[in-house]
Amino acid sequence: MSGKLAVRAGEGLAKAQQTPARQTPAQQTSAPGDAAEEPVVVLGSGNLGLVYVRGARRWTLEELDREWPALVPGLAGHPGVGFVAGIDDEGRAWAIGSGGRLNIASGEVEGTSPLASYGPHAARMLLRALLLREAPDLYVNSTVDPVTGDVTAFEGLVGSHGDSAGGRTAHCCWGRPILWRGCRSG
Repeated sequence: MSGKLAVRAGEGLAKAQQTPARQTPAQQTSAPGDAAEEPVVVLGSGNLGLVYVRGARRWTLEELDREWPALVPGLAGHPGVGFVAGIDDEGRAWAIGSGGRLNIASGEVEGTSPLASYGPHAARMLLRALLLREAPDLYVNSTVDPVTGDVTAFEGLVGSHGDSAGGRTAHCCWGRPILWRGCRSG
């Protein structure tokens, strides 16, 4: 992302992160539907979702569980979600799926690893992303079809470009047919 769009997106995210969190409904002064009343910001692109709780600091998995006990299990148990990832109170990175959880740094698995179908580099890449200062409170990644490598998109697209396990949409070409004259396949 570059230019004016990147600047606007960065300003919008900075403003969202500065909005106070943890207001009870009685403390809220905005009308229903106003962005200021919502304590959580969710951004989605392709097969990746980013969940931010408004405020100056990052929330841990335990804090999210105390505030919204059904959030992480509900997301991880959704049939279109492959895993949810976040940091615990002790700074450890976890990937959580419907059938188990993975301590990403140690490799310790409880149940089945939610990263099993995402390829050999998924844990390393996810750990790096989770440890970034600007990382969201939660990463939410869609499922990947183990046969085709297709991913589930979180938005209505013609296709999705894939992720660490899924491939790009390879069977689509946009262009003017007149440009194809003289082209040979193979």
